[in-house]
Amino acid sequence: MNAANEMFATRARIIDMLNSNVNAKRVNKQIARYFRKTNDSFSTSKHDSKLFDVAGTSIMNNEVKKLRFANNLKKRINKLVNSNHTEIKLVDLNSLYTKRECAIMLINNSMFQDSESQNMILDYLRK
Repeated sequence: MNAANEMFATRARIIDMLNSNVNAKRVNKQIARYFRKTNDSFSTSKHDSKLFDVAGTSIMNNEVKKLRFANNLKKRINKLVNSNHTEIKLVDLNSLYTKRECAIMLINNSMFQDSESQNMILDYLRK
């Protein structure tokens, strides 16, 4: 069963339960499961509210380059160095932003103009 059919079936089960005499606890479980699967705003709002003033990139041990976000530049650099990260490039943004806004600011930053960084940031923004 593909994801769309599964969502439709779950929605139909919830409606059937609401129309029948099923107890409220069971209905609430189905509703919670539905929202977790669909990544509705109820389950993602806590991630959108986090704000950061440091953003950048680093390369992990397995040669994967990844975007990094933090609120303290020195602590984040120390943590990445202790975890054996290389090519650590972090920028202090001087104000608080969401991850999406930080990524937009990195696209225009001169430190991240190489094609690999630009592609990685664009991939992040497409999500």
